[in-house]
Amino acid sequence: MSDAPQPPIELTLPAADVAAALGIAEPELREAMRRGVVYQVTEIGSGPDAGTARVTFRYRAREARLIIDLATARAIAPKPAAAARP
Repeated sequence: MSDAPQPPIELTLPAADVAAALGIAEPELREAMRRGVVYQVTEIGSGPDAGTARVTFRYRAREARLIIDLATARAIAPKPAAAARP
């Protein structure tokens, strides 16, 4: 396996899917994104998780993770919204 840097991956997810995963209305998500208070981390799978990405969204005390199939750019395993741990 090479340690060469991988090219960046660009994902565009439907706001409705992200809002539903966070348990909020889409207009609230869009406003929070406009204000810059929705945070997101993307992790690219390797080994048995190759071909997928885990995208974690955080907003206030909420956190949601979506597992994305990189071949189709579709969520394959949304995790329900949960309160963030202190």
